[in-house]
Amino acid sequence: MNVTKQTLREQHRYHTGAAIHEAAYRLVMTGGLAATSIDAIAREAGTSRRTLFNYYASKEHALLGLMNPTLPDSAAAAFTASTESLLLRCVHLILSVYDTSVAAGSSKERRRQLFTAYPETHAKIEAYMGELEQLVEPIVSSAYDARGASTTLALQAAGVVLRYCNKTNVPMTDTSLKQVIETLHTITKGI
Repeated sequence: MNVTKQTLREQHRYHTGAAIHEAAYRLVMTGGLAATSIDAIAREAGTSRRTLFNYYASKEHALLGLMNPTLPDSAAAAFTASTESLLLRCVHLILSVYDTSVAAGSSKERRRQLFTAYPETHAKIEAYMGELEQLVEPIVSSAYDARGASTTLALQAAGVVLRYCNKTNVPMTDTSLKQVIETLHTITKGI
């Protein structure tokens, strides 16, 4: 996330979200997930319990750095203006929301470490991806329903692309995403 192009409010959200995530990570890595309380995380981050919940849905979300998702107007506008395939546009839209909702300091490597140490946290990221899909659904619906396609299927297909890239460490560049989508098209032609 580019902090220099953000408004003061966005910068505050960015820094506060990062402070809460770092506090959760430090406390859990030293004391364990079960022993770490919401109150301890808030205290360590220098914030209140209420503020923590304004940023994160749960202790596990704070630990993973998965802030409450928001849909940037710029992402919706880019989706609408794009001439790319609807599936690629959907993938980019979900990624835009994800990118603006992940705390600074959170990384794929850190999350993998946490999944190994605390397998129960993996379910939180799966649920989080579902939240992102629900958030973008109205925008995707306006594009897909106009073409007679299924919004649910489009979002699920976008999720398949993103999960595949994440699991196989394929970089999420425009070129690699297009290659994955092309492979998906090839596979589904034979089904």
